[in-house]
Order: sequence, then C-alpha cells, then structure tokens
Amino acid sequence: MMKYLVIGATNIDILGRANSLILGDSNLGKIEISLGGVGKNIAMNLHNLGVEVEFLTQFGTDWLADYVKRDLIKSKLRFDRSFTRGKSNFYLGLFDGYGEYFTGINDILEFEKLVPKDFLDLDEYIRGFDALIIDANLSVEMFEWLCKKYQDKFLFVDGVSPSKVRKIYNGLRYIDVLKINLDELKALLQVEFCDIISNVKTLLDLGVKQVIVTNGKEDITYSIERDIFKTEVLRANVVKSVNGAGDSFFAGVIAKYFETDFHQAIEFGKKQAVKIMESFN
Repeated sequence: MMKYLVIGATNIDILGRANSLILGDSNLGKIEISLGGVGKNIAMNLHNLGVEVEFLTQFGTDWLADYVKRDLIKSKLRFDRSFTRGKSNFYLGLFDGYGEYFTGINDILEFEKLVPKDFLDLDEYIRGFDALIIDANLSVEMFEWLCKKYQDKFLFVDGVSPSKVRKIYNGLRYIDVLKINLDELKALLQVEFCDIISNVKTLLDLGVKQVIVTNGKEDITYSIERDIFKTEVLRANVVKSVNGAGDSFFAGVIAKYFETDFHQAIEFGKKQAVKIMESFN
C-alpha cells in the first residue's frame, strides 16, 4: 500500500453564512467554528477513505492548539512529528445565503515561518513515504527546498489561493500533479485573461506532469500527458457550503490515483466534493 505524507497547514476555521448578505450591515445567519486548513482537510479526507497517510504541520502553543490536537487524536490521524511553536493559525470565511464563498481572511504566519533547518531531523521520517502532498501555505524557500530534496518522491501540490500559489512557481518542474482553481491559474501565470486549455499547456511546458483546474460550477479541466479533458462538476442536492469542497475533491483524486486511470480518479474526487458541499451544519 502507498504511504502518503501531507505537509500543510491546520487552522481554526470561523465560518459565517449570512441569510441575506448586505455589506455594511449586521447580517443574520449562522456561525460555526471548525478545524480546517488545506493540508489538514486533505489529510483527514484521505484518512477517512482508508488511505495510509500521516500529517506534518505546525501547532501553536496556546490552548486552542490542544483543541486541534485532541480532534486529530480522536480521528486517529497520525501527526506526532509535527511542530509546536508560536500561536495557532486562523481562517475567517464568509458565505452568502446560497453557500457560495464571498471572502475570507487567513492568519497562518506561524506556519509560513518554517525553514529548511526545522526539517533536517525529519529526513529519515520523510523518506519513509512514497508520495508527498504539499500545500502552498509554506514559504517559497521551504517549498523549493522540499521539492529539490525529495524530488524522488511522487509530489501532489495544492495551490491554496491566488495570493499564495505564485510561491510554487520555481518548483513547477518537480510537481507530478498540481490542483488549482481558475483564479489560482491566472495568478500562477500572471495573466489577466485566461484560456484554460492554453494555460494548462503552458504549465505542462514548465514541467508539471499533470494539471487539474477547477472553476466553481463550471467544468473541471485536467491533463493526461499532453491531452486536455473537461468534465462537468456534480451538482449537490442542496449546497450548504463550498468550504473544503476543493480539498475533498483533491483527496478523492489522490486516493484513487494509483488504483485506477486518471479519468476515474477525477470522477471519484467529484463525488467526495459533493458530500462536503451538502454537509455544512
């Protein structure tokens, strides 16, 4: 069985869904606090799918970090080689009455402070895995160092957000599977207008082996060698929230990547995304 290591962020999610979103007003709605982070979401989804996966992240030294750790312990997802320093990471997300993402604020500066020397004692541990899954919350220096040092490992990468995806640019040639959305694709290639197929081919020319581009309710675009394919997203019966749907989708793709062909892995990922969209409390 393949062994996966997710290296990414975990944070406290504060998520608000307004009944009717009016800027400048105090909106009625629902607020929940949960545990998130792109890396954590992918790791947890893989774990729940029965994949052999461990999680390497950074926790704060405050009481909130204990809350996060207890949740991971309860889930039996292993994270024991993770770092504990600084303060906990936070994400504030706001959604409209239809569950669509409106805006958010992330505060994960402590995770971005990790540097290569922090990982030196973890070399033997990391080499025990077949594939690495990395999110773009790491610093440029940290991402490039991991890519170069472990270039013999199969590498999955999530672009996270338009404001962070550019950090992975110099490491594109090391990436086996890159998952980004349309806005991240524009930011990564620094283009204002996007021809998805042309831009996916540009990423392939820059060395990425396979690319997946999501686009909200629009088709998912993905590559197999130099061929580009599109597939419709699956529609949820009721969209309660899109938060975490992309992470769940990518986890589904990863879970099936080495078991079946890429088309079927994409289809499985789509089903996992729908489950998340229908699950907001």
